[in-house]
Amino acid sequence: MDVTACEAFYKTPLGALTRRLIARKLQAHIRRLRGRVVLGLGHGAPYLDVLREQADRVICFTLARQGAMRWPPSAPGATALVDETGLPLPDGSIDCVFVVHGLEFTENPQKILHEAWRALKPSGWAVVIVPNRHGLWRCARTPFGHGVSFSPRHITQILRDAMFTPCAVEHALFVPPFKPDFFRRHAAVCERIGPWVAPAFSGVIIVEAVKQIHATGKPAPMRGLIAGLKPRGAPTATMTGSW
Repeated sequence: MDVTACEAFYKTPLGALTRRLIARKLQAHIRRLRGRVVLGLGHGAPYLDVLREQADRVICFTLARQGAMRWPPSAPGATALVDETGLPLPDGSIDCVFVVHGLEFTENPQKILHEAWRALKPSGWAVVIVPNRHGLWRCARTPFGHGVSFSPRHITQILRDAMFTPCAVEHALFVPPFKPDFFRRHAAVCERIGPWVAPAFSGVIIVEAVKQIHATGKPAPMRGLIAGLKPRGAPTATMTGSW
């Protein structure tokens, strides 16, 4: 699915609902980005405005096979079309990488993540959003219904293989992707109870992972960088507010 098809989806009522629910999740959990440089990788434009409000600078890289669209539309362009096997960034130049509509459309997600790891500063972090292979959204005609899907174990292992240390896993899009006019009225309830009732059937999986370099080669215990997140197995913080 190219960026034109993705952008067309986000202009529909279901796309607007999707954007709002995921943006709310990001707004509730990503730590403050003031003074940071953020890279959006894949087709992150629908969500980068949330990050742009806080970060010092946000740039958007789309993969060559997807095509590119101008972003942001009302400011100097910050978008580039890149080769997924070699990001045009120096080592250690980015504070945070946000990946959405990217890994599911590539033949080598580990290579892309390894490039992101290289471009990140020491102690930088990545937020990755991928389709959940068990969710209802895999059966719908949406960007999350195309390409490769993932399980939490699958995506966290790919991140580890790319030298990241996953530190938090979340789920979003519990509202069924059908009849948005009806479900839109109950979306907040679905997102609130979904993690407790049926986390395995969410539409997307959101993983935060950090770049850590250990002299011993052994992962060190680390507190999650996403504000409000609990260690695996603990209850998830309640989301409040709206976007």
